[in-house]
Amino acid sequence: MAHPTVNNHVRHVLAEALRSPELVPLVHELYYASADYHQRVTLPSRSTEPCFQASGTAAARIENRVRNALSALQAKGVRLIPFNLDELCEAVADVFT
Repeated sequence: MAHPTVNNHVRHVLAEALRSPELVPLVHELYYASADYHQRVTLPSRSTEPCFQASGTAAARIENRVRNALSALQAKGVRLIPFNLDELCEAVADVFT
């Protein structure tokens, strides 16, 4: 679970963004990209269990997808405090679960 301050910030910003029909698809893309990153990059690196972990090109592609989704939201005026990707993706996952 991400730090409570990070979760609160992400929850507040995304709740505001979801009020705009124009931003809903962008928030969804951030969610799906973040979930992919969290499940395939962050969690496997912390796990002691054998599991699939994206590495190399696959991990970079997933990371770019998150960054592109974040950039698209920022271009529309959504301002998320810049956290590291692990924290951001974990917080986005926490917000939607």
